[in-house]
Amino acid sequence: MEQKKTSFVKNILSFFKPFWKPMTLLVFIMIIGQLIGAFSPYLFGKGVDAITHGEMRLTFIFIICAFGLSLLQTEILSWAEDLVMIKMLGDKIEKAISVKSMERMFGFSVGQHVNEHSGVKQTIVNKGQSALINLMYNTLQNILPNIFQIIVLLVVLTIFDWTVAVIAAFFVIFYIVISYKRNVTFFPKQMN
Repeated sequence: MEQKKTSFVKNILSFFKPFWKPMTLLVFIMIIGQLIGAFSPYLFGKGVDAITHGEMRLTFIFIICAFGLSLLQTEILSWAEDLVMIKMLGDKIEKAISVKSMERMFGFSVGQHVNEHSGVKQTIVNKGQSALINLMYNTLQNILPNIFQIIVLLVVLTIFDWTVAVIAAFFVIFYIVISYKRNVTFFPKQMN
C-alpha cells in the first residue's frame, strides 16, 4: 500500500514537472502576498500607536502605507495569481492531461479495446482528468496558500514572542496529526 502511495506521488510530480517555472512563480507570488498580509496589520497598529502619541503625520503615513500594501495584496497580487493560474497553468495542464490520457488509451492492447466498452473507458478517462484538474486547483488555490499563511504567521509570532509561536506551532501540529489520522481511517472505509 505504501509503495502505491509513493508511486502515485511520483507520477503526479513527474506529470507536473514541465510546469515547474510557472508553479514556482505562483508560489513566489503567494509567499509575497502572505508576507504583505502579515505586515499590513502591523503598520495599521503603528498608525494607531502614533495617534496615542499625538503624531498625526506619522499616523497618516503608516495608515496610507498599510492601505497601499493591502491594495497591492488584494488587487495586484491576486490579479497576478489569476494570470499565472489561467494563462500559464490552467489551459496547458488541462491540455497535457488530455494528451496523456489519449496516449494511455492508444497504449492499450487490441484485446482491451475489443473487450471493454468505449463508453466505460471514456467515463473512466473523464473522471481521471477531472480528478487531476481538481487536485491541481485545490492544491494551488487552497492548500498552498494556507500552508504559506501558517508559516508566515509562525515566523511573525516568533519575532514578537517565541513562547506564543511555540504554543501556536504545537496546536498546528496537533491539528495536522488529528486531521491525518481521521482521513486515513475515514477514506479507506469510503472506498470499500
